[in-house]
Amino acid sequence: MSSAIPQPNGTPQRTVTIALSTNNHITKARYSYVSPVTGLRFQDAPICDLKIDRATNCLFILDYLSTLNGWVIDSISATPGSMLIPSTMGANKLSILTFDPYSSENAVYNFFISYSNHITDTQYSEDPQEGNGPP
Repeated sequence: MSSAIPQPNGTPQRTVTIALSTNNHITKARYSYVSPVTGLRFQDAPICDLKIDRATNCLFILDYLSTLNGWVIDSISATPGSMLIPSTMGANKLSILTFDPYSSENAVYNFFISYSNHITDTQYSEDPQEGNGPP
């Protein structure tokens, strides 16, 4: 991860709030966000549509309850065969900022966000666009 992501001035930012919950030893992530392309609002969605129409920052941030229950973001990693999206970890590992330079409509960054819970000693990874974990 880099400490600074080079980008043009005036780059817009979208925010994706992540809610992590564990039930019967199964952890799930839910995403709340507004699509910058359609303007539609999504609440507690099982996947996150990251389509954009221009260079965009995306701030993934854990919600209050997830942080209260001990979750932090550990890292971001590319899925096999995909390029790693430029990113910067936020303070106290409660958020991560990605930057998609938007080279074309067909350019897609597939990645996993990895989390850990310091209370339950649990680890969890998920691709926010697919809703699945690493192979």
